[in-house]
Amino acid sequence: MSRRHGLRPLILPPLETLRALPVLAQGQIDDLKVEIQFNDDHYRTWLSRGGVEDGLEWDDEVTVERLIDGKWVSVFRGPGKEICAAP
Repeated sequence: MSRRHGLRPLILPPLETLRALPVLAQGQIDDLKVEIQFNDDHYRTWLSRGGVEDGLEWDDEVTVERLIDGKWVSVFRGPGKEICAAP
């Protein structure tokens, strides 16, 4: 198991847990729910406030960003119902 794989539960907790976390910051359509630093790895997890009815691809859209060379880069995005499933 890689070190990054071991961080997955912290970066992508179950959807109900992610929803219950406090909002650290607000974007245009997303709430920042997780910001984590582990050694040199920095990640942020955003949960959308909108859904399909608002023109998004999925309900509970989740975006994970990683800090790469000083810039936040989206490393994946998808439906929270699927990618935040409890193990």
